[in-house]
Amino acid sequence: MFSDFGYDNEISDIIGHFKNFYKDKINENKNQIVTSFLKKNFEVIHVLQSKNEDLNKSGFYATIGLA
Repeated sequence: MFSDFGYDNEISDIIGHFKNFYKDKINENKNQIVTSFLKKNFEVIHVLQSKNEDLNKSGFYATIGLA
């Protein structure tokens, strides 16, 4: 559809950028959860888990996952 207007590559690049952003943020939070657990900083773990749940439930994240 977008290829008819010459936007196909730009849209793919934007989608790829946001997919990488979400993937990196989720992995960063997971790494911080492990580090917090090892440091016995349990208060932070719940906050980071909530952030990851919010990222995974994001409507925008679901939309780019379909693209």
